[in-house]
Amino acid sequence: GEIDGESALALIATSNAEVVLDNKTRSEPSWISIRFGGKLEVRDVPALTEDLSGLSKQLGAPIKALLGVNLLRHLHATLDYEGQQFVARTFSPPQPPEATRVNLSYIRGGGMILRGKFGGERGQPFSVLLDTSVYFPLELDEAAWKKAGVETKDLRLVPDEPTQQLRTGVIRTMRIGAFDVPPVEGIFGRTPFDQFEKQLSVDIDGIMGTGFLAPFRVTFGDQGRMMWMEDPTAALSRMIAAAQNRGPDDELPPQGLPGLSDPLNPLGPGPGPGLPGMDPTMRPPAPPLGPGPGGEPGPTAPPPGGTKPQRNAPER
Repeated sequence: GEIDGESALALIATSNAEVVLDNKTRSEPSWISIRFGGKLEVRDVPALTEDLSGLSKQLGAPIKALLGVNLLRHLHATLDYEGQQFVARTFSPPQPPEATRVNLSYIRGGGMILRGKFGGERGQPFSVLLDTSVYFPLELDEAAWKKAGVETKDLRLVPDEPTQQLRTGVIRTMRIGAFDVPPVEGIFGRTPFDQFEKQLSVDIDGIMGTGFLAPFRVTFGDQGRMMWMEDPTAALSRMIAAAQNRGPDDELPPQGLPGLSDPLNPLGPGPGPGLPGMDPTMRPPAPPLGPGPGGEPGPTAPPPGGTKPQRNAPER
């Protein structure tokens, strides 16, 4: 992608409201232009500045920007971790195949909140901050671990962890939308949630990272008020089964394999995979981006991890 005509590697950061630029490339907040894939350009994007050198060192890549939720909401973006694609659009996409709808809400300052249940459809409800800039699948506070049926004293200490405060355990079942997600590893003791919740002015049960989202293809819709979570493995299994039953003279289906092109592209398959977060299948330039509703903030490249979802009854 390009920022004001210069090539830049960016990280998708759903815990941030606005775009953040590395202060070594931009000394003060400004309005910028961002171009994706050489085709789609978004102008007049507000951008803050921050030292991103620590993040670049941690990831081993020269991160020049963080893309916050206000931008993602206007891009109708798809995050495809396994397909290594970031897809941006000028239109709100229809429901993808093999997907469930998950409603989203936002805290003051732009952080994205996702809700689900521990233990299946009739389990205990939870709400978590969705943060694509962290690598772990899930971090819960003590009360949330109890909701999930686990006492924090029974969690295992993480070996060789310097503070000897970080513990880990397994949440047996979680429901997100219509998906019952099999066992997910979570951590405890990293974030001081009492202070964190005061800062956010909201009560949350924890933080969900990219390790949880990685097995899914995620598409934001309705100006970021919801997202579709798609299980690519289900679609791939269906296509393989269809191929095994196909006769030698049957025509091949028009769609490509999941993860290899934008499955929602009405113009047909797009370019192949690119760098996560930076090289999408694009459309003509979008109109200038303005502030979110009411002037408030509205909605990063992830590591692999997480667990494969199980498909439950189709969502209505």
